[in-house]
Amino acid sequence: MYSKCEVAEVIIYANVLTTEQRGRVCEYLTQKYGLAPQYQEPNTVRVITKAAAETTILDGITVRDGLNTIVGGVGAGVYVTNGSLSVANCIFSNNAATGSGAGVYIAGSIRGPCVFRNSRFVRNTSGLYGGAMYLGTGTTGTFENCVIRGNSSMDVGGGLYASAGAVVDNCLFASNLATNGTGAGMYCSSGTIPVTLRNSVFSNNAGYSVGGAYLAGPALVSNCVFSANAAENVAGAAGGLRVSSLGTVIHCAFAANNGPGLYAAGPGTNRVRFCTFFANTTPQYGALSLEEGGTVSHCIFWENSVPVYVASGRTLNISYCNVDTNVISRSGATVNYGAGIMNEDPLFASETEPYDVHLKSKSGRYIGPGLWVSDTVSSPCIDAGDPDEPFGAEPLPNGNRVNIGMYGNTPEASKRLWGLFLQVR
Repeated sequence: MYSKCEVAEVIIYANVLTTEQRGRVCEYLTQKYGLAPQYQEPNTVRVITKAAAETTILDGITVRDGLNTIVGGVGAGVYVTNGSLSVANCIFSNNAATGSGAGVYIAGSIRGPCVFRNSRFVRNTSGLYGGAMYLGTGTTGTFENCVIRGNSSMDVGGGLYASAGAVVDNCLFASNLATNGTGAGMYCSSGTIPVTLRNSVFSNNAGYSVGGAYLAGPALVSNCVFSANAAENVAGAAGGLRVSSLGTVIHCAFAANNGPGLYAAGPGTNRVRFCTFFANTTPQYGALSLEEGGTVSHCIFWENSVPVYVASGRTLNISYCNVDTNVISRSGATVNYGAGIMNEDPLFASETEPYDVHLKSKSGRYIGPGLWVSDTVSSPCIDAGDPDEPFGAEPLPNGNRVNIGMYGNTPEASKRLWGLFLQVR
């Protein structure tokens, strides 16, 4: 594998090694990458090859089995200060720290965003924040094609802790744990900085109050799946996704989460469109819980303990949705039902693991790139959307009307054949 290492300021913790072994680490770094490592007794080897605030580049590197047992110790794998970080094609595994960011810890005056591409973060353990990664104050992060699996923290961010905005694209967050905290898969305390999640999966993550992802800033979440995540605490919790200021959630699925699939808690305009909520379990709130009200359209709610929860004094506008039971609201909430409300079995492709919320169709159901199958039945949710809603992204034949649910107006929308005539002579 091609390997590259250009570091600004990286601390490699080696407190379990002898002096001789640390010397061999320094020798390896010098010979392999042309670095000039320095001892920093008693616990670390420090490598400094660039001026502060420059970019650390790691490409094709494996960082594993790092250990920092100092009280509050951070960055057992990689510690970067006063510079940004670019990571590609790397593996961070089995690193452990008593503090935060066992795999990667970034702090100091950061100049420019940090970028992580095509990398894996597995089985890293932190005693505080960010089991796999900790991005400190002011650090924005971009994550593309990454796997964050089996990491844990005692507090927030079992997989990832990001203190500023983040862009996450085509990533997997699976089986991460936040023992006493929130955001087991991902925690982003971005405030007013936008957060973007797209084309990503959050599955089997577990936290005290949020299993999948916690986003403190305005969010755009699209084409994501939140499944089988769990939150231990009920009040204000979310099994799948919690946002403090919600912009838009579109083309997403929330399935079999313990706790609300989506919990919108803060101020902002809440728009939830073309989403599917299936088999989410919560004794108090809904599969979709709206503390500030909002607008919901083209969604499917099926076999959840409660479909939608609206807080007292707030307003929900809901239209073109399939809802199997009544919306639940606190006393004083207003629910405006528009056109297109229905209550029929959506006929999902699979209601057991692995869940598949594509709609069954006699005319064609998507099962993979270029692959379609025909079912013996067709879902009533096909062509059940607003007649004025665009449908051009759906494959032909599409009935000239948009489907509802996660895949409405996408290339994976189930097909509907209309206008079939047989002429006999």
